[in-house]
Amino acid sequence: MSSPGICIVGCGAIAEIHVEILRSLGASVDHVVGRTEESAASFAKRLGIPASSANLESALDDLAIQAVVVASPNRVHFQQAMTAMEQGRDVLVEIPVALSYDEAEMLVDFAERHGRLLMPAHSERFIPNLVTLKRRIGRGELELVHIVGRETALRRQNVGWTGRERSWTDDLLWHFGGHAVDLALWLADAQVVELHAQASQLDPETNAVMDIDLMLKTDREQLIAINLSFNCHFDQHEYLLIGRDASFKFAGGRLIDSFGMVDDPAERGDDYYHLSWRAQDEEFLGAIHERRQPSLSVRDVLPAMRVLQEVANQFRVAEGVSR
Repeated sequence: MSSPGICIVGCGAIAEIHVEILRSLGASVDHVVGRTEESAASFAKRLGIPASSANLESALDDLAIQAVVVASPNRVHFQQAMTAMEQGRDVLVEIPVALSYDEAEMLVDFAERHGRLLMPAHSERFIPNLVTLKRRIGRGELELVHIVGRETALRRQNVGWTGRERSWTDDLLWHFGGHAVDLALWLADAQVVELHAQASQLDPETNAVMDIDLMLKTDREQLIAINLSFNCHFDQHEYLLIGRDASFKFAGGRLIDSFGMVDDPAERGDDYYHLSWRAQDEEFLGAIHERRQPSLSVRDVLPAMRVLQEVANQFRVAEGVSR
């Protein structure tokens, strides 16, 4: 089967990674849409993409484009994903898929009514050693009772993880919180029945909430505690997974149990982020080739989006915070 033509939306670091991975998997990246004509043209020239523009609808006049990867700033993910589907394209949309539960649900409803493939880039569900752990949970070999997660970074300025300045502001709750809550609920295989949250006051420099703590209880009596921070001088991506018969620590891609190292991709020369991104994009292309739904759909992440919406609602009521 011929490789699908892809339009990448966005000119940042994650867009560049998608281009690299999609090409290595045999896809043709034919067009890039940027915030401006200049940024799109510069990105296209640097990566050898044939066409560029600042308008997604005009880019999709090219019938060779079969799918769209939305890797743009958070605030436009919903509209661009919807536009692509309205134009008859399948979509992989970066996290967060939207900045509200209602918008995420609208995307799901449209995709299901019109037979579109709609996959969220929740790449943490594709980290190989966590996938293996999830299979053990599914087979009943591990029963989690408590999950403690931390997602932190220093984001006091509009600078992303590559060190480059951004034209947009990241969102602690919907981005970092989206990863953390979805991963915890996926591993717990449960629904949230109780939620408590606290957030910092708005930062005077960024005008954003910079620290959030979440405490969740599931319908299986599991406890989940999540700490999120854009004030932390350590980049932390770690989870303590406490089970009745075994416990694991996932930190920086390494999986450790009480006896020592279980898996360290770095020892094999692998970057666990890259492994997950590749597995994710490969699943998206596979779903397109086989005309099937991807193993992960936006519907699958709606439970996490509902939790995030409830937290956002609490902040607005308690502190008058609005995005």
